[in-house]
Amino acid sequence: MTEGTIAISRAKRNKWLALLAVTAAFTYTFLGRYIYSSLMNAVSGEFALNTAQAGMYMSAFFLGYIITQVPGGILADRVGPKLLLVISTAIGGLSSVLMSTIPGFGAGLVFRLLSGIAGGFVFSCSSKVISGVFEPGERSVALGILLASPPMGITLASLLGPLLRDAVGWRTTFLVVGLLALLVLALILLYVRDPRRTPGGITAKPSFTTGFLEFVKNRSQLFLAAAG
Repeated sequence: MTEGTIAISRAKRNKWLALLAVTAAFTYTFLGRYIYSSLMNAVSGEFALNTAQAGMYMSAFFLGYIITQVPGGILADRVGPKLLLVISTAIGGLSSVLMSTIPGFGAGLVFRLLSGIAGGFVFSCSSKVISGVFEPGERSVALGILLASPPMGITLASLLGPLLRDAVGWRTTFLVVGLLALLVLALILLYVRDPRRTPGGITAKPSFTTGFLEFVKNRSQLFLAAAG
């Protein structure tokens, strides 16, 4: 093989590895979101939560997720999607670990909100990574794979949640989910590269209004936001 052929082969492999990494990150967001569904009764029983309080843990994540949908894309343009993915995944994992230590309802509410805030950045960052490494004709396939992340995360939560809860309890389940972030972080650090900057090293900085309009025009984003 010539050097050119090897370089092309490596580039093709790297872009699919980047897709694997961002898909893992987005899947992890939904694993963290829905793992609580399997643990709700156990958490409610320990802290004597009523139905409204138990549901607030779900709502807290949703609120945090919505808050960061629009600024997520803007920040990704300014600091780079890789760094933001690393920070978001790390905070999401830490929030899950901290959920395993909560002494009561209030602390759990804070950590679930924090987890949602972190998760809200992931889709926009992942989309930018895909746009940077895939050719225009390939992006629809790559985005289709990325958008399989929510059902994959929900399925993982539905499978792992009850098994871990019954085996080791709800606190250790949150701990295990939090530690899984380390695997996702390794994939991001190894395989994700920030998109190349525009000529002259200048990256356009969209306004908040521009970001908001792009968000509301994107049906996939709206659907995922509604899904929490």
